[in-house]
Amino acid sequence: RASIFSEVGKKTECFVRFSTVAGERGAADAEREIGGLPALAGTLGESAASLCRALDTINGVARKADLVVEYAFLKKAGDNSDSAAQEMEDRAIRLAVRLGASVAFVEPEVLSIDEKTLAAYMEEPSLATYRHYLEDRRSQQYHPFDSHQLILVRFGANRFVVEKKV
Repeated sequence: RASIFSEVGKKTECFVRFSTVAGERGAADAEREIGGLPALAGTLGESAASLCRALDTINGVARKADLVVEYAFLKKAGDNSDSAAQEMEDRAIRLAVRLGASVAFVEPEVLSIDEKTLAAYMEEPSLATYRHYLEDRRSQQYHPFDSHQLILVRFGANRFVVEKKV
């Protein structure tokens, strides 16, 4: 046992250095894993297990990407004139955009699962983590559109809201 932990309240001087590249270290992994996410399209409605597997995978990749983005934003916030930090933030934004584009299929695909099937899936303990998300998606299920039509409707609705705010 290290002597710095020998008693409660003991004070020990230490030196801490924060790496300027550690935050981006996960960027390559996140980028590679984002590229694999579209392969999950078309699998969400197959079974509760496939839905859980897809959501777990997406969630894991999103966590990695979030760390990269957060680090880049904090790094730039430290010095807005630092061109390296600006470039890092630009790369992080592109990573986040790529992530969003690669999982655009999720919501329409979840909405295309019929209500009884989705309710049965949500009874599975493995989907407990995602129950609130799935219930929110199910509450939006108010129309008979297929997933492609739904993307068009959502895009149009979002465009309308933005135009009304301007």
